[in-house]
Parts: sequence; structure tokens; C-alpha cells
Amino acid sequence: MTKCFEHSVSLSPTPPGEDVSDFVAYAVVVALLFQAVWRAPTAFRGHVRERSLWGSFTALGIAWFLRTPAGHWLVEQSGVDELAYLLKHLLTIAGLCALLRYVTAIDAAQVATGANLSRRVKITSRAQSWAPAAGLLAAALMTATFLFALDRSGPEQAHFMQRHAGEAGLAVYMGLFYLFTGAVIGLCGYQWGSKARDARGALRVGLGLMGGGMAAGTLYSLVRLIYGFVNAATPMPADFAALQETVTDSLLYMCFLLWTLGAVVPATQGVTTRYRTIAHTIRLHRLWADLTLVNPDLVAYPPSQLLVGRPGAALLNTTRDVLSRQMSPAFRLGRYITEIRDAILELRRRAPEHLYASALLAAERDGHQGQDAEIVAQAYWLRAALARVDRQPHQPVDFPANIGESLNDERAWLLKVAFAYRTIPRATALALLIDAPQPA
Repeated sequence: MTKCFEHSVSLSPTPPGEDVSDFVAYAVVVALLFQAVWRAPTAFRGHVRERSLWGSFTALGIAWFLRTPAGHWLVEQSGVDELAYLLKHLLTIAGLCALLRYVTAIDAAQVATGANLSRRVKITSRAQSWAPAAGLLAAALMTATFLFALDRSGPEQAHFMQRHAGEAGLAVYMGLFYLFTGAVIGLCGYQWGSKARDARGALRVGLGLMGGGMAAGTLYSLVRLIYGFVNAATPMPADFAALQETVTDSLLYMCFLLWTLGAVVPATQGVTTRYRTIAHTIRLHRLWADLTLVNPDLVAYPPSQLLVGRPGAALLNTTRDVLSRQMSPAFRLGRYITEIRDAILELRRRAPEHLYASALLAAERDGHQGQDAEIVAQAYWLRAALARVDRQPHQPVDFPANIGESLNDERAWLLKVAFAYRTIPRATALALLIDAPQPA
């Protein structure tokens, strides 16, 4: 079997480099369908954007499968000569319509208000409103041309355009296909390229890659469009046709590989953020659990207490608390910070009045200075104060927060306190109670 994007089954020997080209095609199929499967849960729960992107990956993934020897052979079992090409092209049109819908859905809220629309938004939103009808019309005319204007009775050739060289129907069929796909790909590239200038971080990288991929795709469509018209008027020599296929295939591979990679890059930022959030929650868990176990009324979900005292119980309970599906990782981390803060406030009503002063002196005697001394002193204070939770409440004692002005500042500070809390000897902290007066 030979290459099957613009190729049919041929009895001639496999051209040099054909196996490599087929391998790349299969790699693109896997990448596109992986994206489709990965995004399927979000698509079924989501709105226009999520469903459109999933539909685009699915349609284009199947279209690329029909480009491979396996996909081409499977469709050809229907007995309809060259049906794989038609189905592949129609699926490509459908996939690009879905992609353009996804691109314009990003600005849907801005379009709905109609205020201060940029030229980019006006162009892409207007194009999207016409794209489904234009795509349907192009698909209908291509199907009619395929069935009635292309001569499929002659001998098969290595390339679709080579077989139909010199036929007027080839110019109509390829003209419709590449005019539509080139226009849509160019619009998507224009959208992503414009937005990349204002983006930051992984999003900017992803948009830049997708925009670059669309530039390659637009050039591919333009070259194929011109070649299709020329080949329909004057059949090209076999050597030139093979060179054209090699060049344009390279552009097409670049288009899809850059687009697929660009679509993944911004998602990695979300994965990284999720991982960091879970890691921070784990680091706060010990402090949160110790504080909230003595103040169960302050928490939405109390710490797990499975197999307490048994080997591995701490790991089991931490895993259960941190990975529970009762709330998202970001919300859980926010709850931990809030509940630690509330528990500390309650603890201040039961701790000895001068306990923090004693803790700060102990931290400085240990060689800590500045903020480090305050972090260690708070960890000492927390350990010692937890030993006095059975005392009667009184007016809250002094306990400096030092948490900054935002949730990120508070999180960063508490992470340092939680680390010190886990590492300082408990006996050292409890010894501070001897020097601190007991509450009345």
C-alpha cells in the first residue's frame, strides 16, 4: 500500500520515503485522536467552545486516518473507487468549521455586547456566521463533481491529482476544497497570531505555535490550489508531481504538528498549577489536621482518622483528605488556609498570654533571625498551644499573622510555618510552657 492522503492503492513499488511519510501520518492521527479522547469529558460537560474543539479534533483525526494506508484500504472495501478521498475532504471541511466556531466562541461575550469590537473579532465572527453554509455548499458541489465530473474509470495512479490530470473537474473539486480550507485556516491563524501578542507565558507559546501551524497550512492550501488548476489544464511530469507532493506534505505535517502541540502547551500550565496546588495542600495537611482535630466545628470536612496508630495511617489519611472528590484542589487549598486561620484564632483564646514571646526567644537562641525567627516561633507556639486546648477560653493572646496582603502571601507564609511545625522537636516546644504563665 502506498501513501493515502492524495494517494490511491497502487501495484507499483513503494516510492522512496513513503514508509516515513506513513509513519508521520499515523503519528498525527494518534495525536489528534488522543486530544479528542482527552477532551471528551470536558466537551460533554462544557459549552460551545469545548464541544467545538472536541468536534474539530475528532473530525480531523478521522480524516487523517483515511489518509493512512489502513484507513484508505478500509474505506475502499465499500467498492466505491476513491471514496476515501471524498470522505477525508468532507471530514476536513467539517473539522475546520468546528475549529472556526471554537476560535470565535472565545470572543462570543464581546460580540454579544457589540461594544468596541476589534477588527480581528469583527472579521472572524462574520466569517464564522457564513462558514457552515459555505462549507455545506462546498461539500455538496465537491460531492457532485466527484460523482459526475471526475473520470474514475482509468488506471489508478500514485496520486489523486495525477490520475485526474487534464480534467476540468479536478480544478473545480480542488478549487472548492482548497479555497474553503485555506480561508478557514488563514482566519484561525490570524486570530491566534493576534491574540498571541497580548498573551503571556504558556498561553503565548501555545498561541504562537498554533498560529505558526496555521501559516504553514495556509501556504499548503495556496500551493495545492495553484497546482490543482495548473495540473487540470496541463498535466505535470511525474517527477515534478512527486516533488510537489513532498513539499506540500511537509507543510501539511508542520501545520498539524504545530497546531496539536500548541493546543497542548496551555493545558500543561493547568496541569502544572493543579500539581502545585495538590503539593501545597499536602504540605499544609499535617498542620491543618492537628489544628482542626481539636476544633471540629470550624471545618467543612474533618480530617480522616482511619487506622490511627497503625503503620501507614498518616499516609492513608493524608491521601484520602487531599485527593477526595468532594471539592476541587484549588478550593480545598483555600479551605485549608481559611480553616487554619480560624483554628489559630480559637487557639489564641486558650494559649498562655506570653507564650509567643517565649517562642520567639527560643527561635532566636536556636540561631534564627528576622522572618526565619518569626516562622520558627509561630511553629513553636502552635505546638505548645495545642497542648493547652483543654483550658478555659479567655481573651485572645497576641499572635502576629505576618501573612501579607493576599491569599498567595498567606499561603506562602503558612507553608513555611507548616514545614517548621513538622520538623521542630515537640519536646522543645512543650518546654516553653514552663516559662509562660498559665491562663486563669
